[in-house]
Parts: sequence; structure tokens; C-alpha cells
Amino acid sequence: MLASGVACRPGHPTLLARRGAQLIVGAPGNPFAAHVALHSFVAPAVAAFTGLSSVDAVLRSGVCGAAVEPLDRDRVRLIPATLGADRVSTPVDGAHSHMLTGYATGDVLLVVPAAGLSAGDPVEFLEL
Repeated sequence: MLASGVACRPGHPTLLARRGAQLIVGAPGNPFAAHVALHSFVAPAVAAFTGLSSVDAVLRSGVCGAAVEPLDRDRVRLIPATLGADRVSTPVDGAHSHMLTGYATGDVLLVVPAAGLSAGDPVEFLEL
């Protein structure tokens, strides 16, 4: 067992396990949550598992363009956002675990701490 869960929303529950040379993945059932888990955890895990790249290489940095409210749980959130040429990222609407609208219209997934973000805060993101 490599990971039996992640403290991330959406994307919980996610499972990563190894059996010999096989990587076993369990993804959440909601469409957006499954895409986020596959994009943010499984793709880097496959890269690390096969020796192609490091997990840290997928994170980029920029500035948050709008406030993101705190979460009532101690979890990181991955929120779809558009990315401007100046690396300012603005969250998009439709970012619920059962909807793919936000994921389809976003350029990046913002890494939002449980405490939230204020406009102008530095932020890390994953490119879509």
C-alpha cells in the first residue's frame, strides 16, 4: 500500500498500491473528483514509478486573482482556474465533484490550503 487516502478535495478517496511491478489505482466515483485524482496523484505516481520525472516538477507558481473561502475541513483543495499571461489564476464556476464544467474550462488546478486564499496571494497550481 503506497497511499490509502489523500487529504484533498476533490480527490478523496484515492488509493495507490503496488503489487510487484504493477501500480494499482483506486479513484473516486464522482467525475470531477476522479479526474482530479488521476491528474494530480496518479500521473505523477506513474511518472515516479517508471522513473520518468519527479513529482515536484508538475507544480508551478503564480498569483491568486480572487479570494477562495476557507474549507471547514483540514484538506487541501484543487480548484479549476483560468491562467492569465501574467500568471494570475482566477477560479472558475462549476467546480463541484459531480460536474466537469469547471475542469473543462480551466487551464490549471489551484492548490488551495484549508485556510483559503486572498486575492493577490502566491499560489501553486497544476497545469491541465
